[in-house]
Amino acid sequence: MNATACLLGGAMSRLKVDVMMKTKINGLYSTFTSLCKKSFWKSMTTEWGTSISDMQLLLGALMIFTRDDASALFDNQKDVDERVMVGCVYRYMYCACMMGFCKSTQPDIDIEYDRMQIDHGKFGPKAFSFCYRPKTTCMRGQEDKCNSFVGREKWCLACRQCDRRVRPDLIIHKRNSDLGVGNGMIVEFKRNNVDDHDDNVKIAYATCEHGSLKYVIGAVVKLSDNTQVVGFYKDSVRRIAFTVYPDKVERCDSWHD
Repeated sequence: MNATACLLGGAMSRLKVDVMMKTKINGLYSTFTSLCKKSFWKSMTTEWGTSISDMQLLLGALMIFTRDDASALFDNQKDVDERVMVGCVYRYMYCACMMGFCKSTQPDIDIEYDRMQIDHGKFGPKAFSFCYRPKTTCMRGQEDKCNSFVGREKWCLACRQCDRRVRPDLIIHKRNSDLGVGNGMIVEFKRNNVDDHDDNVKIAYATCEHGSLKYVIGAVVKLSDNTQVVGFYKDSVRRIAFTVYPDKVERCDSWHD
């Protein structure tokens, strides 16, 4: 193959990729535009406020994931790792932000992020854990007060001595913010055939007004090959659920921990 043929082949390949990307972006734009026009958002404004923008961002990304990715990533023999699915959703959320659909005051979106300022510019892990140690061995000697809804389980901010450090799957936040500041939405993902009790507990803790992280809202996403179910948390206990299809999003009443 001569040089001209090589150059022509490379140009055609790039053109094919550009056309595919343009089609993808147009689909992304139409998906988020139609979602944002849904009438049910108006009735939710009083309770959820500006957090609706973050909710739309996640739901729109899940619509595209359901349409373009889900069936290929689920298999009866061996599903791909959950983190691959989270990466797909993150990609669509990030692209939507670049297209101007995200109006959140916490503009950073990250996967398994674990850093924040804890004291006078010093950094610690932006994570939390089950902690069975005395208060004096935990970071800054403090244990969060937000533990009534998880029975005897004690939660604290993660420190080096904690055994079960939990990093959230995906968050919308402000990087390098202070303790409990700039935390918009925290999201945990689980395949629908896996028990999600622990994830519900994590999100309830992370959105607790008495806790240290104080995320405004949280979500637990139950992933499957044809629909996704999302439960949103606020103030630990209040929630609303949606079923996400390839071409629409509907509110649903059937949600259980």
